[in-house]
Amino acid sequence: MRNPVDIVDDQIMAYRARDAAAFAACYEEDAVCAVLGSGECLARGRAEIEARWGADFRTGLDSLEITERILAGRFVIDVEQVRFEGETMKRAIAIYQTGPEQIRHVWFVFDPGFRDPGAE
Repeated sequence: MRNPVDIVDDQIMAYRARDAAAFAACYEEDAVCAVLGSGECLARGRAEIEARWGADFRTGLDSLEITERILAGRFVIDVEQVRFEGETMKRAIAIYQTGPEQIRHVWFVFDPGFRDPGAE
């Protein structure tokens, strides 16, 4: 069983490298990415995750920084600062539930005005 922080850090490294295949490989085959509160499903399954975040990587992702982290068992909660080219920094919270080797589920909380290029 891998350490939850290592699992999430592998995903963050792939995100920063703009490598959609490596990013999606950090998730279980049937993983779900959703918005906390609304329940909106952003992607279900590794193929959708790769396609959606691949769109982010093609439309001007500039930077991602983790400003706070909480570890609670198999959950990793990150406060992220994300910037897309030509825009101001936006904040998001990502709540990762990890399985033994990969991410099982992630819930996001977005600041108002957070642009999601993958949804365009």
